[in-house]
Parts: sequence; C-alpha cells; structure tokens
Amino acid sequence: HLDSLPCADYYERSYMHRDVVTHCLVTKTDFLITGSADGHIKFWKILTVEYVKMQATLSSYQQQQQQLSASSKEQQINGAKGISGDVQTSGGPLEFVNII
Repeated sequence: HLDSLPCADYYERSYMHRDVVTHCLVTKTDFLITGSADGHIKFWKILTVEYVKMQATLSSYQQQQQQLSASSKEQQINGAKGISGDVQTSGGPLEFVNII
C-alpha cells in the first residue's frame, strides 16, 4: 500500500477525501478536522493517526473558546456528546457536536 501513496513534496488531493481538501483545523483535544470541496468533513485523532469519522457537512465554524462542527442531525460521532441546535437549513435541522 505504501507504493500507492503520493511521493511529491506537495499534492492537492487526499486519498481519504473524494475532492480537494480545502480546510484543516486542529483542536485543543488533538483532533485534526479536514474538509473537502464537496462538503465532507473527516475527524482524525492526531496522537494515534486514527481515522475517526466522515460526515457530510452543511456548515461548520470555530468559536474562540471551543470548536464546534455542524452536521445533519441523522449523523453522529461515535462516543461524542451531541447537542441539538435550533438552526434550520434547507437540508434539515443541524446538530452541533462538541469535540473538545
């Protein structure tokens, strides 16, 4: 499998994302969150390089004191505590998942 990894100094496409990675965020709790142009986000645990979860994203944002990610209400992160919000979008209600 190592032979199939890119060998250039820089590359624009992640083999774990379906489209170009456009956003990266590192949290205080050692998660790396990557987002791609097709609207998907992926959660990575930095210390173990463990892939945690992929979600289709409606929107996401970062606050000064804590990082939150918004996803469709039907999707959950295993082991994470979800807090339902009152935000409505064309895709349905959002659920904000605290990842700190």
